[in-house]
Amino acid sequence: MAQMMGTLVLPPFVAAAIVEHAKRRRNSAGYLVGSRSGNQITVTDYIPCTHESTSDVRTRAYAEELKERVSLKKCYTPSITLVGWYAAATPEPGKERAFDLWCQAPGASFSKIRSHNQAVMLLGRMPTAADLGIRWEAYITSNMNDGDSLQCERMQQLTVSIEAETPSMNVLLAEMISKTLYNGSMPYPTNRITNLDRVALEAESRETEFGRKDNSRNDAEPRPVEAALLNVQNKLHQAISHARAILVAGNKNKSERQNESAAVVENYETILAEKSQQSSRDDFITESYKDALMIKYTAALLRRHVMEIERHGRQELKEKTQHGHGHGQNNTSSPRGPRKLGAFR
Repeated sequence: MAQMMGTLVLPPFVAAAIVEHAKRRRNSAGYLVGSRSGNQITVTDYIPCTHESTSDVRTRAYAEELKERVSLKKCYTPSITLVGWYAAATPEPGKERAFDLWCQAPGASFSKIRSHNQAVMLLGRMPTAADLGIRWEAYITSNMNDGDSLQCERMQQLTVSIEAETPSMNVLLAEMISKTLYNGSMPYPTNRITNLDRVALEAESRETEFGRKDNSRNDAEPRPVEAALLNVQNKLHQAISHARAILVAGNKNKSERQNESAAVVENYETILAEKSQQSSRDDFITESYKDALMIKYTAALLRRHVMEIERHGRQELKEKTQHGHGHGQNNTSSPRGPRKLGAFR
């Protein structure tokens, strides 16, 4: 019997890709890229290479296809190591043995002639009518090729832990799972989120329809779109004021309601703080933009003054040349005229 030792760390994106592939093709298989440290095996990437039957993995075409895919992966990550393989499918009733043989087939890529070679086998059992969940299993296998058949023996069972590479991503995933599972409690109805784009679109549609029937609308009256958005804003302020009033009242018989109101006020104040921070950031960007425009304008003025200096210099040289001709000096200047000053750029 396989012992429960060691851990296989599976990144969420790899698990999601395996499941998505299996949902599209009814099954999926491939190879796992990763590293091993002590009793923990960490998967970092995967190489899909699904086989149709158990005999496909021992063909030359399959071996060449796998070699090409591994080479392609090494173009982006040169130092990759294949630690095992994965297989995901839905076992059909009464065909459990065929399912196991299909899952074990990629072990041929890790087998050696009359020599045992270890690798990781990750199994993903897709949902069935009796079980709607996805079941992950992982084993350390010993693979040997005796020439006629493949022997794949499960040596050690591993616990499968779906974790991200960074702690921050794990916190985010835990929060998403918690929200999805209603914080571990029973599902409860929640208010629909107000979509301001939809509110404006519906108001604009009503305005267009109203304008076709009556074009005598007073310009001083607010437009339906503005009125609809102001109505949403007023309702929000009323909800915040109501929540603050409950907190100020301090009625002990409504502790649950107080907690909800406190959460509303806290979230509202957080949004205001973020909005204020964003506004200051916008002001900083605006000031930087104005400074850049001022620098550009100053550079343009400087260039204009330099061109004026160059023009006056050329004019002065021309006048000196003409003055020299008036005193009867020999005309030894170039036939092309006086030499121009070098432009200052």
